[in-house]
Amino acid sequence: MIFDICIIEIYLKLSESEKIFMTFMKGNKEKLSASIFLYIIYIAMVFISTHCLMPRTIWALTEKAPQLFLEANQAYENGDYHSAAALYESILDADIRSGMIYYNLGNCYVKLSEIGKALLNYRHAQLLLPRDGDLSFNLQYVLDQRKDRIETRDRLPIAKAFFFWYFWLSLRELSFIFLMANLVFWCVSLILLYKNHNTLRWIRTLSLCIVLIFGISLGTKAYRQNFIRQGVVITSEATVRSGNGPNHSPLFVLHEGAEFRVDEETKGWMKIRLGDGKIGWVSSSAVEVIYSKRLK
Repeated sequence: MIFDICIIEIYLKLSESEKIFMTFMKGNKEKLSASIFLYIIYIAMVFISTHCLMPRTIWALTEKAPQLFLEANQAYENGDYHSAAALYESILDADIRSGMIYYNLGNCYVKLSEIGKALLNYRHAQLLLPRDGDLSFNLQYVLDQRKDRIETRDRLPIAKAFFFWYFWLSLRELSFIFLMANLVFWCVSLILLYKNHNTLRWIRTLSLCIVLIFGISLGTKAYRQNFIRQGVVITSEATVRSGNGPNHSPLFVLHEGAEFRVDEETKGWMKIRLGDGKIGWVSSSAVEVIYSKRLK
């Protein structure tokens, strides 16, 4: 949640930055220089808090985690997929964020023929490793194993071509580029107060464009990952009902690996929406939400 707050704060700060700059332009050069310098320090502190003090990865953890990771890998190599999955799960339970862990865990569940849990962990890994070729191949393999063929409308084919960076970069990568461009913009603005040069002005304009583009992309992706929840059926079957309780009429049945969007959650039940527009309620015990608390 700290990371989410930082994102919101950065986004709001961006909209105020131009006003701050124009206000201080009316004052003397020394005051303006001091203000920009302080803002540069602010950006540096945000960068440290979001990229150096972010949720931990497999390489900077408790002393026990690397050993568990090696043991899990060895168990997988020996064909003991249940033990390997349990070990990977224990690492994730230690509040560790790593696309590699989710990917390996998904592989374990593929070997155990649990495609729902495999898909769930591949989707988690995809959020952290959006360009991984092996992950994309295994993900497509699992998608092909599902019983339910739910037609979905791809409404963003043109957007995926024009805004490719949004789909190619993870949330953390977007935030890194956004902060670096922001830092460049203000550093060059500070230099331009004392040395007016066309190249520097061009760099400032370019960096401002990058700040705007990646700031909007960052805010959009952060919103989608935190507030638009997707889920996966992890049991062999899940009955979708007309209301949030076992006494309501059954509408249809979903099978393991079916994906959906969560519209509402209450009393152990989720109101879900499929890609073809169907809606209903399903027991929370039969499904799990992608981008759960483990990734926040």
